[in-house]
Amino acid sequence: MRPRGKFLKRICAAMQPLLPSYSSRDLAHVLWSFQRLRFLPDVEWMMDIQLAVQARLSQFDVTSLVIVLSAYGRYMHAAKNTAAKGHGLPIQVGRSMYLFFHAIAGLHMSFLFTAHLHLTQVDARMISLVMKQLESVLCGTRQEGGRMSGMPALSLQTSVTLAIALAKLRMPIPRELHIVLLQSISNNLEVRCTKSTANKRQNSHLSTSPIMHINPYPYPLQGLSLRQLSIICWSICSLAEISGDAMQLRATSELQLLPRIMRQTQTHLERYLQQHVTSSPSCNSADLLQLLTSFAKVSFLPDETWLEGHESCVVRLARQGHLTPAAASGILNGYKGLRLYPRMLVGVLKGMMVELYEQKRRRMMSEGQIESDGEEVKAQSI
Repeated sequence: MRPRGKFLKRICAAMQPLLPSYSSRDLAHVLWSFQRLRFLPDVEWMMDIQLAVQARLSQFDVTSLVIVLSAYGRYMHAAKNTAAKGHGLPIQVGRSMYLFFHAIAGLHMSFLFTAHLHLTQVDARMISLVMKQLESVLCGTRQEGGRMSGMPALSLQTSVTLAIALAKLRMPIPRELHIVLLQSISNNLEVRCTKSTANKRQNSHLSTSPIMHINPYPYPLQGLSLRQLSIICWSICSLAEISGDAMQLRATSELQLLPRIMRQTQTHLERYLQQHVTSSPSCNSADLLQLLTSFAKVSFLPDETWLEGHESCVVRLARQGHLTPAAASGILNGYKGLRLYPRMLVGVLKGMMVELYEQKRRRMMSEGQIESDGEEVKAQSI
């Protein structure tokens, strides 16, 4: 059960005079904790903790910097959704202001970003300072050739968390930081693959999977679920969309992140299609939607085998009743973004709509709401 607002406000009041004495790790975890509780302190408290963060910025390690960016990114994302719904401000003023900001977004993106920052009492300059500090720490671990030295500076979870935070902040990302982040994710996936390959060799009598031998792309992403792969895909594609640089994700690049993710997600799709109909599905519509829209963000066209498997999985989910209308609409828009027309999926959805219409019509006929010819029954006067 989430604590009530009055209790959290009392904690903030007791904590506020002590913020300058907090360590860098304490400040990062305080921000993260309040954000996880979906609690936004008042303006004065937010300004005080930002001043405390700036005063100790040089003492922050990589993990603490990522936690700070993650907290502010989630605050920003929540503020954007709140403004879109017309909440947080009076309904009339809040919705009209958001629509006004949205209308001029093409001309004044910085103004729209400032409006979202105002809802969360976050200083954009402070976020820029945190990003520069993180860039200086991470880029110091690179070698002259551009590869990360030794083990990755960030774990896979930390790398993806940082990518999600930067995507939700939607601020311009320094190119050096973007490249280092992608290399860290790639190196972590490579290390995971190496460990998985070693485990397979030790337990070769327990597994006969030929995936490691037929995959034409280097470093298949073993050991990750479809949900994890879809989140990684969304985060790196969102960063590429913000920065305008998606070259490191494609098959012609050194990292080949998207082709590697595509090949591994294909194994999950094939595994789901081989499952028995009565068993619980190993994938869901949200993951399939996230994968497709991520590819559409950067105009990455998967191969025909992946597209056929993806469409077949969506169709099977639809027939089993696991495809929500929102997910179906998003998936169709994702195919549209890739300039594709999923004929089988569209045909199945049309058939299901006709069937639902007929079921509703028969129910209304049985209840006497309509005649057999479809005309409404006129109410009998008393």
